[in-house]
Amino acid sequence: MKTKGFTIVELLIAVTLFTALIGITSGVFIQSLRAQRNLTAFIAANSNASLTIEQISRETRTGKDFCANSNSGCKIDAGVYKELIFTNSKNEKVKYELSGRSVMRSLNGQAPIPVTADNVNIQTLSFYITGNQPGDGKNPRITIVLKVGAVGIPFSESVINLETTITPRTLQD
Repeated sequence: MKTKGFTIVELLIAVTLFTALIGITSGVFIQSLRAQRNLTAFIAANSNASLTIEQISRETRTGKDFCANSNSGCKIDAGVYKELIFTNSKNEKVKYELSGRSVMRSLNGQAPIPVTADNVNIQTLSFYITGNQPGDGKNPRITIVLKVGAVGIPFSESVINLETTITPRTLQD
């Protein structure tokens, strides 16, 4: 009497194909999870950097006596600077600068406090200042440029540039 069944070769081929299919499916699933994690981290970093640039803009809009470099005796020439110093609407001296990978804000010479969250990796922070000459009757224009990435994601893979230009509401003397 003959019984029906599979030979050992047929079983080996079936198991090999099944293992290869599971391996490919798992690889695609792992890559999808990794891409989703990176995208979530990047969106969170972008969101926080946008809030940071908005906070700087809001405070700058009502500011006066803009200065770009505390080391040069408060330079006011047009140019690109790594820090921005001004007097806000509450007559407090405010300073924004990049320290490490965070945007820092100090008030009246006190210790700086980070403005950006820990998940944000700021590569560059630049302030472009124009129209800040005394007696020219023009408001200064401050352009803020941030180059932002997410912590754990290399800059070569995903970087976003954020930029905004602010004109203060009060006319400078």
